[in-house]
Amino acid sequence: MFSQAGKPWKRAVVRDVSTIEDSTIWKNYNHDNLAGEPVPLDDFNINTNDIANLLSKTDTWTEAKVNGVRKLFSKNIGSQELLILQARGMLTEQDSVDVQFIPFIYLSQDTTILNSELKSE
Repeated sequence: MFSQAGKPWKRAVVRDVSTIEDSTIWKNYNHDNLAGEPVPLDDFNINTNDIANLLSKTDTWTEAKVNGVRKLFSKNIGSQELLILQARGMLTEQDSVDVQFIPFIYLSQDTTILNSELKSE
């Protein structure tokens, strides 16, 4: 579990941003100002590691990759507006942990938006 202690890491977080203004969801966040409410991935029968691996190992976001993410969530999305973020953590010089949350994909019942700053084809 701690074989890579001290090295930077990446994970995935999904938040319901239904109550957040559209203009603010694409900014990077830290733990203190993270937008929306947590979404348990068990509700979608999704393994957290699967999403984390997809976000961290995809360099170029093709339409097929974005649609693949959408398919994972589409059956149970309902009226939620979901924001899939990558959490990037690292140890600071002060021996504390700094975590930044970078928005990747916004999903609602009829909309899918990839962060415009990500590479796509």
